[in-house]
Amino acid sequence: MPKDVTNEYLEKLLYKKPGVTADQLLYRDFDAEAVYKALARKGETLKHLWQKYNAAGIVDGRRPMSYRQYCRRYSEWADSKQLTFHIQRYPGVNLELDFAGKALCIHDRHNPEETTKVTIFVAALTYSDYFYAEGMTECDIKNWIRVNNNALAFFGGVTPTVTPDNCKVAVSRNKDWVSPVVNKDFQAWAEHNGTVITPAKVRSPRWKPTVEGHVKIITMHILMDMEDMIFYSLDELNHVLIEKINAENKRPFEGLSYSRYDLFNKEEKESLLPLPSTAFEYLERKTVKVAQDFSFTFDKVHYSMPRKYLRQEVEIRAGEKEIYVYNKQGDFIRTHKRSYTPKDWVVIRKRTIASTCSYASFSAIIVSHDTESKKLST
Repeated sequence: MPKDVTNEYLEKLLYKKPGVTADQLLYRDFDAEAVYKALARKGETLKHLWQKYNAAGIVDGRRPMSYRQYCRRYSEWADSKQLTFHIQRYPGVNLELDFAGKALCIHDRHNPEETTKVTIFVAALTYSDYFYAEGMTECDIKNWIRVNNNALAFFGGVTPTVTPDNCKVAVSRNKDWVSPVVNKDFQAWAEHNGTVITPAKVRSPRWKPTVEGHVKIITMHILMDMEDMIFYSLDELNHVLIEKINAENKRPFEGLSYSRYDLFNKEEKESLLPLPSTAFEYLERKTVKVAQDFSFTFDKVHYSMPRKYLRQEVEIRAGEKEIYVYNKQGDFIRTHKRSYTPKDWVVIRKRTIASTCSYASFSAIIVSHDTESKKLST
């Protein structure tokens, strides 16, 4: 090398001097931690905070960063601190839905060893943490609609948005979260109640943190207590479950003097949208045959029928609370209260003679009875 190439020259050429970066020399820095705290305020956005930062202009010879640089620098700071964005919750805005990880069971009265699995549905309001739970033996669409109707009745209103888990009865497809496909019957339920379904991202519990927390509470503190109890019907199980849910809702928050129930009644209940005049009803239609025991079977439950319909086919229109029975010609026969306990019998008892016979027929029966009584006495 030429004689004028010194070690000092090579050092300047090959090695960067310790000190500040070019960005720090040219651009004005900002307090990322203050930005993080400011974003927790209602209505605050990163764009608005950058606009205030940008408005100060050049300070001490350093100009403000562009919005893109500002967002990148804040994102790098948040990643280094392993921080997640805090979602500000407001009264009466969102309801989250999920299933508990632990299941219970109900026993057959005639064969206690035979059991039916009961899955626990959970619904939680995101602002007050007020929550509801109910057991269901079948996780199909009609039972999904039923428990969601019961949840809205429990809260006494509707939220503008509902965030369910990605179960098949709620969401048919949700690959990218951008354009999820909601189950058509659940979508009809949402339209009937004036709400919007916004499914959570797949395998992302943080998208529905409120209900995830309640799933943990129900599993560890409520279902563990109920695991050793013996139930012979779904109604018995749900009766105990709702008692425990009400007790948990009225328990004060740790370190505070008020409970979920207090917060719900004071700040959130009035913010809910009103319930529609009638609940959404999913009607399932099916043709069944009246068996030799004067009953038909629907959804593993036996329902009684009059003798004249023995071995005949009838049409069932099953709603949430009642089952409507029609003959093949479409004429109405009778209504049964619906049961959700497998192998249960729902029987309509025979009416009294006076209510089923005409006055003349009833008089004839009485006269005949008197004549027979006289013969016997003679």
